[in-house]
Amino acid sequence: MKTAEQLRDELCEVYDSLKTGTLSPTTAREMVKSTTTQIGLAKVQLEYCAMRNVKPEIKFLDCN
Repeated sequence: MKTAEQLRDELCEVYDSLKTGTLSPTTAREMVKSTTTQIGLAKVQLEYCAMRNVKPEIKFLDCN
């Protein structure tokens, strides 16, 4: 799994590729859907940990 920072950088590459025409809109759409799912899952995990009052360990959000 990529970190949020790596994922953001990759999405910038997807945008640039889409803009230059080297990536099809269909492929870009599927990549964005996947990213949205990953972010949503991290959000659910954060909310769950907040309800349990525990500090989560989510590699996706690790910036180190």
